[in-house]
Amino acid sequence: MKQQKILVSRTDRAGDLILTLPVFREIKKEYPNCQLTAHVRRYTAPIAKLCSEIDDLIIDDDYEEGLISKPLIRALRERDFDRAIIVHPTGRALLSAFCAKIPIRTGRA
Repeated sequence: MKQQKILVSRTDRAGDLILTLPVFREIKKEYPNCQLTAHVRRYTAPIAKLCSEIDDLIIDDDYEEGLISKPLIRALRERDFDRAIIVHPTGRALLSAFCAKIPIRTGRA
């Protein structure tokens, strides 16, 4: 069976990322062999690195600004995610996941 590649996007503030850390734990409980990637801001990346369930990071600030960032979309597409969980539904995160053709996109918006 193919290893699931799951993206969790939380690109807002540090406290909000901290409140989201249990989501990573629960995903790993349900899918223990998944590749779990966090999409975060540069200043919150050190918090994400402390979470043992997170396998990889995508730093949003490494890509051009704006609602649509073709380099960010390309990076998401190249990683071939099976699903995206958009915890903080910014237009940028939603559009990037859609344009990267991530087949399952979940969020609160």
